Order: sequence, then structure tokens, then C-alpha cells
Amino acid sequence: MHLTPPRGPAPVTAVGANALAELLFDEAGSGRCLVAPDGTVLRANPEWLRATGLTLDEAIGRDVLELLPQAREAAIAARTLAPAGQRTDLPRHARWVAGRETWWEGTLSPVPMEAGCGLLVTLRDVTADATASEAAVEEALCRSDARAAAVSRNMRDHLVLLEAVRGPTCEIEDWRYVDANEGALELLAKTRDGLIGRTVREVLGARAAGVHERMVRVLETGVRERYEATFRDRALLITIFPVDADTVGSAAVDVTERVRGEEERRRVEAALRESEARYRLLFDSIDEGFCIIEVLFDAAGAPADYRFVEVNRAFEKQTGLVDAAGKRMRELAPAHEEHWFQIYGRVALTGEPIRFENRAEALGRVYDVYAFRVGPPEGRRVAILFSDISERKRVEEKLREADRRKSEFLGVLSHELRNPLAPIRNSTLILERAPAGSPAAVRAREVIQRQTEHLSRLVDDLLDVERIARGKVQLSRTRLDLRDVVRKTCDDHRSVLEQGGVEMRLDLPFGPVWVEGDATRISQVVGNLLHNAAKFTAAGGRVEVEVASREENGLIAVRDTGAGMIPEDLERIFQPFAQGEQGLARTEGGLGLGLALVKGLVELHGGSVRARSKGPGRGSELTVRLPLAAAGATTLRRRGRAETAPRRILVIEDNLDAGQTLADLLELEGHRAHVASDGREGIALARELKPDVVLCDIGLPDMSGHDVARALRSDATLRSTRLIALTGYAQPEDRQRAREAGFDGHLPKPPDLEELWRSIEERS
Repeated sequence: MHLTPPRGPAPVTAVGANALAELLFDEAGSGRCLVAPDGTVLRANPEWLRATGLTLDEAIGRDVLELLPQAREAAIAARTLAPAGQRTDLPRHARWVAGRETWWEGTLSPVPMEAGCGLLVTLRDVTADATASEAAVEEALCRSDARAAAVSRNMRDHLVLLEAVRGPTCEIEDWRYVDANEGALELLAKTRDGLIGRTVREVLGARAAGVHERMVRVLETGVRERYEATFRDRALLITIFPVDADTVGSAAVDVTERVRGEEERRRVEAALRESEARYRLLFDSIDEGFCIIEVLFDAAGAPADYRFVEVNRAFEKQTGLVDAAGKRMRELAPAHEEHWFQIYGRVALTGEPIRFENRAEALGRVYDVYAFRVGPPEGRRVAILFSDISERKRVEEKLREADRRKSEFLGVLSHELRNPLAPIRNSTLILERAPAGSPAAVRAREVIQRQTEHLSRLVDDLLDVERIARGKVQLSRTRLDLRDVVRKTCDDHRSVLEQGGVEMRLDLPFGPVWVEGDATRISQVVGNLLHNAAKFTAAGGRVEVEVASREENGLIAVRDTGAGMIPEDLERIFQPFAQGEQGLARTEGGLGLGLALVKGLVELHGGSVRARSKGPGRGSELTVRLPLAAAGATTLRRRGRAETAPRRILVIEDNLDAGQTLADLLELEGHRAHVASDGREGIALARELKPDVVLCDIGLPDMSGHDVARALRSDATLRSTRLIALTGYAQPEDRQRAREAGFDGHLPKPPDLEELWRSIEERS
């Protein structure tokens, strides 16, 4: 790492700096040690080793906070103040070295180093000052007049002399105050006259017992005792020492500040441990990834890489990076984008936090990130809280795409529904004016028929897509030969292709291709494939249909020489409402539902469908695979209308045009038809006419078709009448409701004529 040296006075030469360091470390009476930026001891002189009671080997490389626990608070403060060049005082404190109590104080001074800011720790031995009171007392005792010399009126510490009070048997019963200095009088809150001559029990009360025992022991053994006690909210270091055969002295040093400092240190250390525990718990338990990095700069001062200092448990899940702590990002992901290094470098240099979303291509993910600097600026460390939002982004993209397709579909739907209306309207005007049977009238009827079939197909496609999506489509499976289904469907669509100038070729195998399937739905699949090919194949083109048996599958392949597809469209075309690029004219038309229906119906049969194309203008191939059934003979049931006797039929329909045109169709088929425009009129006509069949709409203005069916079923004279619901409500649940109301059949609007004839001809 390259650090720019701070500006200031001219630097000392290397030789001069070394000489200065040697002078500092050799100065008599001062203990000194040099501490690295990470807190470990680099160097220590003999006086400092004497102060700590350690050898040089025991000190070098150790954390200074372990060696000087009394200096912990000052050292922590120094680490904050040192980068600004501020010195921190080390308060007076006691240490036991080689069985002897010594007192020390000193300073913590900043020392710039390559790796950051270190510290110079200086200690001075102040034992002589701390024990001055005790030394003075002991020196005085050595003089001839021990009592007089022991009492120093000007001593700052608290000193009293006590004389033993003996009983009849010479046993010590109490102690009497015989002298005291000003400090002791202040501590005991007594005047000299109020203290001298009084006993310890009178002055100390209940506390006297413990003091009495210690003084008796000192007087009998001649060995002084030292202990700590609390008196009147003061912490005291008390020494009891013998004076003569009947007298002891008691010297008390006020150590309240020291004790409070130690208690505060212990409290701070406990709070730090608790805070660290809470931090670690939070650090390891959050679902978001969290890490602390050290940004690495090149010689030009530009961010070039970063090293992971610490990572939480969720880090690996959020990134896929294993054992990242201590490693560099370029080591773990060499292709990691440059913008990540620039962003974190800016945070490390400016200290400005940042929140952003960005893609990490090298990790294959998208992240929501909050980054902020931690520690001093020269540490270049950045904390990062982040979440992998790749899935959310994918969902958002899908929603945007779905919304785009929905908007496009609504526009297409409007266009497609309006297209047939114009020719239908024009044809009705022609029929009003042209003579019946004239070429113009015939063409008008053909136009109306084609356009209504087109509208029916659009509505059916919409309903089928919805049914498939909801799992409402029920297949009527039979054993059938694909050749027959495909041949019939191609015959039905051949004229449509030929009208557009497109040639159709059919390639069928010699033997049968047996499958278990719904003939109507498979025919719908083939019809949609042909319709799709016709839309995108211009006049002069060709559509080829092949049926084959391969790898336990029946194959239906529809190939065209039309517009072709780009690779991106080969999967997308099977999605509902998906369409290739088209101009506003929409010459091909369609809702983009045909191939979605193909895919849904084929998959219901347990098969698959695939699209292939060599590119735009080079045609397309769509291949359907259906599982083969065991070989066997079967005959496709062809729908048709048998010749039967005319029926008396009642049509109940509130749309007068729909009701009357349906009645006209029935009349043309030889039936006798009557029309009612609402439910009540229909019930009345049914009771009057006793019809063979009632075709009833469900959505009537005065009552529902279900109510009409229930009313007719309750009439004994109409129990043989066949009731058929004719409605736009064509979901399976709608059919179930119709059956429960009493209907015998259920046909969607507009009805398929073959289905209508068959429903009429069936007997209840």
C-alpha cells in the first residue's frame, strides 16, 4: 500500500531519526515501548520491562492492552486521537512487580508509520511520591520521640495514632485516639478535641470490631497489615503498623479515583463485550450479506482491488464466494467489473455512504447495496450491506414484458374484432339491395359466412387458452390413426391455402400411426399449424404436411417456404399473445393465440411441439410429437346429421336478430320454429305449444335461463321436452349448473351446426 506522507516540516534524515530513537529509549528513569498500528509491541527498553515485570521475549509481539490493562481506556482514546497528532496522558496506577507494589504514570504519543499511526508509550516510576506518607511515618518512628515524629500536621493522607485500652487482666479491650493529622480529622468529621481521648468503638460504632482485631494482631506480631476499605463513600488503602508496645498507627490513602477508574474500566470492558456479542449475533444472523473490505490503491492513488477483512454467514449464499475472508476480489473473481472498485474507492476516500443497485456479471447476479466507511480514513475500510435481487429483477422484467404483451394484445384484439365487421356490414347492405339469388347476393352471403366463422374462431381461441391455463380442458380420448385426422383436416383447409396461391403437399406413411387422443383437439392442432403457415407464406409458396412414426412417437410436421423466424422467436411464439414483428397494416392478422393453443393441447396429450427455422425469409418447420399407442384397428367416427322427422322448436332469446336468424335456419331444415324474447314469454309459449325442443339463452333480461329450465321441468306436461342451453357461458362449471337446472344439452354461442343438429335429434 502506498501512503502519501503528511505535509509539515522537513523530515528528519534516516540517520538522525535512528539516533533520536536511541536517545529516547536510553533515557534514564523513563520506561518506553514502541507500539505498531495494530497494537502489538515492537520495541521496549529495560525500564519499561521493569515497570511491567516482563522479559523482552514476553513483551515483543504482544498486544499492549494485555500488558497494560490499567491503560486500556487511555489506549483506546489514544487510537482515536493519535491520527490527529494528539497525545494522551496515562493516569497514575499501581502494579505489583516482583512482590513489591510500585506506582507509575506516563503518556501515549502518536508515531506515524507506513502501515498507519503507532504509539510511543512512556512510563515514569512515581512510587516514591505515592508512598511518601508511609515513608515519612516510618522514618519518624525511627527517631527517639516516635509519637511526636509520627504525626505530621501537613500530611495530605489520613494518619491517626491509637493506644491500647487494657482491662484488669491486661487484655486489650479497646483503642483510644491519641493523635491525628488534619486529613484524618476531615475524614472522620471530628475536631481534635472531639476525637483525642475517645475510643474506636465510640467513634466507629459497628465498624470498630474489624478494625480492633487487625490492630491487636499488628501489636502482637509486630507485622503491619494493609487492606482496602470503604468509608463515607471513599475508597481507602489503609496500613496499620506498630509504633511501640501499646501504640499502633493507621495511615489511610484515598484511592477513590483509582478504584472508580478500575470499576469504570471493568464496566466499559463488560459493555464492550456485550456490545461485541450483540454485534456478532446480528452480524451472523441477518439474511443480507455483510462484509468489511479494505480498498487497495495502486501507486497512482486509484482503487485497484479490495480485500475481504470480515464476512458474515449469509455472505457465501448471497455471492457464491467461498472462504472469502482474507482474500482479494480479483483473486476470487478476476472478471469483476471495474465500476465496483471505483464505487468502493470513492466511499473509502470521501467517507460519503452510498446506496445503489448494480449488476455483477462476473457473479451472475444483481445486488441492492449500501456501503459506508468504517474506522479512520487512512484505514481505507468500507462496510457493505447487500442483497441478491436477481430473482426480483427477473420477475420485474417478466412483468414488464407481460404488460407490454397485454397492451399489444389489446390493440391487436381491437383490430382483429373490427376487421370482420366492415365486410359483414357491407354484405348486409348488399343483401338489402341485390335481387335474391343474384351473384352479388351469393357473394355477400359467402362473405358473411366467412367473417362470422373468423369471429367465432377468435372467440374460441381466447376461451381455449383460458381453459388450458386453468386446467379446465377435458380430452375425449379414443384410439385413432393420425393419418385420418391429418388427411381430413388438410382437406378442410386446402381451399383456404389455394385461394392465397399457396400449394399444399401431404406426405402420409403407408401404415397407420396409432395414438390415444382427442380427434377434435388434434384436428384443432393441425388446423392451427396450417392457419399459421398460410398467414406467413406468400402466393407462390408451398406448405408441406408430413405424418410419420419415429422413436415411439407419432410425428406431424408442417413446413412452409414463408417468412421464417429469428432464433429469439423460436420459443417465444408458443407463448400466449406472442407475435413476430409486424407493421401497422397487420397483413397477417391473428391474436398470437394459435400456437399457444397448439402447445397447450399437445402437452395435454403428453406430447411436445418444436419450431425450427433457418432465418428470416427461409421458411419454418413446426413439429408435433405424440406418444404412440399399441397398434390396432379403429374407425374415426364422422359427424353427420341423420334424416329425421321435423321438430316443433321454441327459441328463447332476448337478442331478436340472433333469435330470428336461428329460427330461420331451423325452418330451412324443415323444423317448425317459434321465438320468445324473454323468460316469462318463453314459459307461456312452451305451455301453449308443447314443443319437442327448447333452445334457451341463459342471460335473459327478466329471469335467468336456469330459472326457465326449472319452471319447465316442474310442469308435468313438458317433461318429455328436450331443453338445450344456448349461451356464451361455456366453462365446465357453467355446463354443470345447466345440468343441475334441468338442461339436457349445452351449446356455446354461436353453435356449430353439426353439434346443433345432433343435439336436436337426440332424445331425452
